[in-house]
Amino acid sequence: MSEHSYTTFTLNNLLYGIDTIFVEEIFYLPEITPVPEVPNDIIGIINIRGNIVPIMDLNYRFGYQTTNNYQLTDSVIILRWLNLRVGILVNQVHDVRSILEQEITQEISHDQTMVREPEEKFVKGIADNNNQLIIILDIEKILNYIEEQEIDVSEDSLEEIEDKNNIVPLKVSQFFPNASLQEREILQNRANNLITLIQEEDNENLETIAIIKLQNEFFRY
Repeated sequence: MSEHSYTTFTLNNLLYGIDTIFVEEIFYLPEITPVPEVPNDIIGIINIRGNIVPIMDLNYRFGYQTTNNYQLTDSVIILRWLNLRVGILVNQVHDVRSILEQEITQEISHDQTMVREPEEKFVKGIADNNNQLIIILDIEKILNYIEEQEIDVSEDSLEEIEDKNNIVPLKVSQFFPNASLQEREILQNRANNLITLIQEEDNENLETIAIIKLQNEFFRY
């Protein structure tokens, strides 16, 4: 029996799973810089050690009501396939589950408590695992959707976001306008930490074998 590892997370009180092989890293919500002329589910871009990565709010894409009412406890999961990266914003990351193919059904319910029609094309199936229903997302379709948007990740875009991150961190958050003064400072500090260059081995040809939690953040190994 074939099985895969899935990283699970919640969004609007629903449990989702994504194939761990696509997960590069996970961290708490940082300051995000909005970009013009993109769909509203692309809420902006962030700089991760010199790489510009678009961030997708699944609430918009899946048709949920949203008012940019984000929380400092929200997380961003960075997905990667070949040279394409995208971050998805989620409410909470949980654990890694081993799920058998036989546990995943292709029959999608349109009940309002499960999968909505706007998200159906991004859903691979529903898994019944340990008496919990997990919505399994099709990450390749999400990555293809992002690629179709042709978001600017040029050096000019990189310089622009770095300039924004060098501004005093108490500026008004553009993507999270209701953030308090303290929350804005935390968001900016997180963004600055992501920019920091670190020496690391080239892992493009490595497969994910584990997700490690360190100081409440997750890393791929």
